[in-house]
Amino acid sequence: MKRNLAARHFEHFLEVRVTTGENFPLLERSGNQSSLFNIKFQGWEAKSKVNDNSLNPKFDEVFFFPLFEAGILPTDKLCINVQTYKTEGKGKSLGSVEYYPPIESLMRGDEESVALKLLDFSGNSNGGVLKLELRGNFMKV
Repeated sequence: MKRNLAARHFEHFLEVRVTTGENFPLLERSGNQSSLFNIKFQGWEAKSKVNDNSLNPKFDEVFFFPLFEAGILPTDKLCINVQTYKTEGKGKSLGSVEYYPPIESLMRGDEESVALKLLDFSGNSNGGVLKLELRGNFMKV
C-alpha cells in the first residue's frame, strides 16, 4: 500500500509523524538537493512527498499503519530509507534507519518523540538525523 494508509478505519493503528530531517549529507554536485523517504512497518509501505532544496527538510507528514490482533510485537520495526529526489533516473541514498517502537508505552497511548541517526551502507552514522513522533491507538471496544 502507498501513502497515508486508511488505517484510521481500523480499530488499532500506529501513528507515525515524521517532522524534520537535520544535517542530511550533500550528495548532489549542484549544491541543491531535494529529498524524500520510504517508510515500512509490518508489511505496509508508504512514501513521503518530495521536500525541495534543503539539507534540513521539514517533512511534517503523518502515516497510519493498521495493527491487527497481535498489535505490535518486539520483532516489529520501522524501516525508513531517505534518498535524494531526481526527476530523471534514480535518487541517491542519504541513509536509512531501523527502529523498534517501545511497545509498552505505545499500548498505553503515550507519545514517543525520537531522533534517529541515519546510517550509510556500511552501518556508520553519516551525521543525518530524522525526527519522529509515534503514538499507538488501541481503542477499547
